[in-house]
Amino acid sequence: MVKQSICKVVFASLLIFSSFLNICAQSPLAYLEQSYPQLTEMFREELSKYPAHYIFAVDVSGTMNQYSGTVTSSLIPFFQALPNNDRVDMIPFGTEAITNMLSYCGVIEPQVRTALCQNISNLYTDPSYQQGFKSFTDIPKAVQAIAKVIQNNREYKVNVIVILTDFRNDVKGDSPSEHKLSKKDIDNMNAAIGAATNNVYTRSIALELPVDKSKPGYCLPQLKNEVFPQEGTGMEIVPLTNPGVMIGQWFEQLKRDIMVTKLKAVIENANRLNPIRLNTDIDIDGNVEAKVHWTPSKLYPTMKIDSTYMDGDDFVFHNNKENFTHTRDSVLELDLGQIKNKSVGFSHLEDSINLGLDLPTPYDNELASLGIKKPLPNTKQSTDKWLFTFCMPFWLTLTLLILFILYIIGVIRAISRNNSLCFKGNITFYDAEGNQLDDIVRLPKQAPSTVLVIGSGGSPRCKVDDAEWQMVVEKKKSNPFLVFTKPYFEWRATRKYVASGKAMSGKLNYDDSTSVRVKCGISRSEQTHSVKIQMVK
Repeated sequence: MVKQSICKVVFASLLIFSSFLNICAQSPLAYLEQSYPQLTEMFREELSKYPAHYIFAVDVSGTMNQYSGTVTSSLIPFFQALPNNDRVDMIPFGTEAITNMLSYCGVIEPQVRTALCQNISNLYTDPSYQQGFKSFTDIPKAVQAIAKVIQNNREYKVNVIVILTDFRNDVKGDSPSEHKLSKKDIDNMNAAIGAATNNVYTRSIALELPVDKSKPGYCLPQLKNEVFPQEGTGMEIVPLTNPGVMIGQWFEQLKRDIMVTKLKAVIENANRLNPIRLNTDIDIDGNVEAKVHWTPSKLYPTMKIDSTYMDGDDFVFHNNKENFTHTRDSVLELDLGQIKNKSVGFSHLEDSINLGLDLPTPYDNELASLGIKKPLPNTKQSTDKWLFTFCMPFWLTLTLLILFILYIIGVIRAISRNNSLCFKGNITFYDAEGNQLDDIVRLPKQAPSTVLVIGSGGSPRCKVDDAEWQMVVEKKKSNPFLVFTKPYFEWRATRKYVASGKAMSGKLNYDDSTSVRVKCGISRSEQTHSVKIQMVK
């Protein structure tokens, strides 16, 4: 039983060890394909065309001799793993910083790789160093040398800077020689590094040895915070608590990070978005239509509008969210929603319309894992306009208001017409055969009501032989709130001699002629007369 248990443990250990060997033996490209599958596939061609430039600034002064064997033995397998067309520049520094030493630089190809591996063992003891070269550690000269090497090799778009020193600034000729970086040193180094790394992806790494940080010349914090600031190239600090072991392990890790660094550099180069143009059209009711112009890219082929908002607090933007969809079109026309003021009525909009945009991708997690921050493509447009805020659109509100005003005018006119209209007309009499009996009787303007007497006993103006008839004409007012109705006059017979014995009445329209036919007579004879009344203004 014990033997079986031991066998199981050994077998499990072999499996774990085998897996570990497979991981260690995994090629850098295979690691990318496993860790960043979508991005690796997308930028595979660019990766093959992106040689990297490695700049090693190695302190070879006397205080660093204790690490010489560890550093040189760790660099050899690192150089062996570099692909062709990468470039290496070793900058040994102490009292001075030396660039372009043929033994320690070149573009990687088989012969250069072999020469580097052979020559690196002499890095700390090279006989070409001048006397006193190893007596001091001039950090500003080392940084200036790094900037010079990058400037001289601008064709490389990926730079990896590795600084290995105890970061004790010790300058020949200064008193005291060991001191922190001066403001002048910092300004000069910052300007040189900034100019050298402008538009070039640069990864700066400081290998931090277990040194006494209380020494007067310890300047690593100054380098990180003031020379390699975060908003620029930045500096990554790698603590080496056990340099004898960890330097080799770190270089092993860096071999795998080579391709990650290249991939990140390629993506950083593509991690741009052309300016987005926003043109808005706002009507009087605050309805916002927009045209968005943008340029899809390889990394960000899709855009999504996720919000719109105002800068100020007086207006509220009601988003039309159903139109916020993903798009690959370079020109997008949208109904963004409606802007309303918090109070009712007309209000002056003098604000900015902000468009919140997102660049969704299926590889957001890969970008985050690489430390790539997507651009924030929010855009805005200033606007200066008068808006109308109400429960109804402006055109409908205005139409109803005009109709209401017209109605009030109609009511006023109806009231005036009711009050001003009086009886006035022309009366003509005809016999039974339709012959005019007398001249037209023209009545003057009368009161709202009048009495007409027709017949031998009536008014001389209305004398008709063999007729005896009297009628009353009264004005009937219209309802002023029914503006299309008009007042009229109503007549009725109040005294008559009519064979039929029926009372007679009727309506006299103000604008029309009205004929009234009556049968009337004296004694027992009957005659039929026709009375035509024409109202006039």
